Amino acid sequence: ASAMDTRLSLASRYATQAKQDISYIKRTIEQTGYSNAVPVELKSAREYANKGDASVMEACLTLAERYNTQKVDISEKVKKIKDLGYRRSVLVELEGAREYAQEGDHSVMEACLDLAQRYAGYVKQDIRKEVAEIRTSAKKK
Repeated sequence: ASAMDTRLSLASRYATQAKQDISYIKRTIEQTGYSNAVPVELKSAREYANKGDASVMEACLTLAERYNTQKVDISEKVKKIKDLGYRRSVLVELEGAREYAQEGDHSVMEACLDLAQRYAGYVKQDIRKEVAEIRTSAKKK
C-alpha cells in the first residue's frame, strides 16, 4: 500500500498542476488498495507470530488496522494472531536469555527477560519460575 500511496501522491501533484480533479479516482484506488492490503498484512503478521517475532507482528497488525478503511471486523483474527505471537515470542526470548546467560552477557539476558515478561503479561502467562531459573544459572557463571 505504501507504493500505492507514493504513486497516488505523485498523480495528485500532476493533476493539481494540470488543474484536474482526480479525487474520486484516487479514493476508489485507495479503497481497493487498502482492502487488498489488509489480508496481506494479516498473513504477514501470522507468519511473524509463528516465528515468535512480536515486534514485526505488531507492525504488520498496525498496518492491517490502518488499511482497514472499510471497517471490516478483523478483531478476532488480530486477537488470535497476537495470542500466538506473544506466546511464541515468550519462548524465543526465554531461549535467548538462556543463551546469553550461558555466555555471561547479563545485560542482553536481562533485555530478553524483560521482553519475555512483557509478552507473557499480554497473554497472562506466568513465567516467574523460568525467569528465576535463568537468573540463577547466570549467577553461577
